[in-house]
Amino acid sequence: MKSPAQQGFSIADLPIRMGYKDALKARAMVESHPWPSVPVVNVQNSVGIQQVNKILEQANFEDGWFLSFHDYGSVLNMRRPDGQDNSGNQRQIHARFRLMKDGSLQAAAHTEYSPIQHPDWHLHNKDLSWDDGQAQLVTILTDGGVDKGVVSKSHS
Repeated sequence: MKSPAQQGFSIADLPIRMGYKDALKARAMVESHPWPSVPVVNVQNSVGIQQVNKILEQANFEDGWFLSFHDYGSVLNMRRPDGQDNSGNQRQIHARFRLMKDGSLQAAAHTEYSPIQHPDWHLHNKDLSWDDGQAQLVTILTDGGVDKGVVSKSHS
């Protein structure tokens, strides 16, 4: 009997993204913590999670890193690079969304150092900014077609 390699199978043939998403779901079930009490962006229920996801993907966001914390109730966790600081250190914008009882979305968005380039700075929230994250997220959503009248800022 031939081995998988002898049959032409390669590790590159595995559905890696599918495995990654399954790992995120499993982690969410066992490693959740309460939604943080932080400034948030509210998106009225006329805008669905699929529309928000599409806008963020078109703005070069990707699914959140598998090692990031999972906030209880989170339905969307996305991030993208956000340039560099004055010393060339990579930063990112990170947005987590939860679905509210009325069907609206609430997002906790912040800018922070990249967990890949600066894991210690990232873990200890060095120069983390909720204000910058909120402002950028509102701009991204409205530039993506969400009416400014359905997006607001508040505190969770």
